This record gives sequence, C-alpha cells and structure tokens, in this order.
Amino acid sequence: MEIRKATEQDLEQLASIRDSIYRLKYTQTSEWIKDMFSHSGINILVADTDSEIAGFVMYSIENLFVRDLNIKEEFRKKGIGASLIKEAGKAFKEKGITDNIRYIPRDNECLEMLSFLEHNTDNIRITDSDYLSDAFRF
Repeated sequence: MEIRKATEQDLEQLASIRDSIYRLKYTQTSEWIKDMFSHSGINILVADTDSEIAGFVMYSIENLFVRDLNIKEEFRKKGIGASLIKEAGKAFKEKGITDNIRYIPRDNECLEMLSFLEHNTDNIRITDSDYLSDAFRF
C-alpha cells in the first residue's frame, strides 16, 4: 500500500468513498471533492492498494487542520487511517509545525475518531477545544 498525494484521476474514487460513508448523492460529493482538490490550501492524501484507493484524508498546513479521514469499510482496522494521519503529520513537521493542529470531525464522528487517534497513533496528543475540533501534536 502506498500513501501518496491525490491526483485529478483519483477524484471519482474519492467521491465514491465519501458518498458510501455519508450516504450522499454522488453529484454533491463529486463537486465537493473537486472544490477541495482545487483549493490551493487543501492537500489530499490517498492510501492506494494498486487496484483501488482504500481511503483518504485532507489537511491544510496553512490553516492547521486535518479533516475527513475516510476509509472504505473493507479496509478498516488495518492501520490505513493511522498511516494517512501519520503521513499528514510528517507534512506539518517538515514545516516546523508540531502542535495546535486541529482535527475537524464529521457529524457524529467525534467520539469514534478520538478513540481511533488515542489507540492507533503514538505521536498524537488530543486536547479538547470549544468547537468540536480536536488539537493534536505530531
């Protein structure tokens, strides 16, 4: 499995993954993914299995956040989410940013994500914040 930056050719697969998780209409998701991909401050990493994308995460060094960790159901509990988060963490660390990075959860995701981060990534420290975002340190 390779963790790499998303390309334009990946966008349909990313929309499909997000759509299956959120149960949204594909055209909405597709446009949202395209908007995020084209935004200069947003980076998207994908976990590529050679035959398909297993999941992805978005992050912004400029705005100090990580968001939308999306893993296909059949690839969960295999360390893929942790690998994506750690790779995003490396990008922050390369810029000298080691704290005050927020994880912005999706609706109803907060408790599940906090548990995931606490139990699967040794280098992340989670603290509370006022607006359902969670700061962590790489």
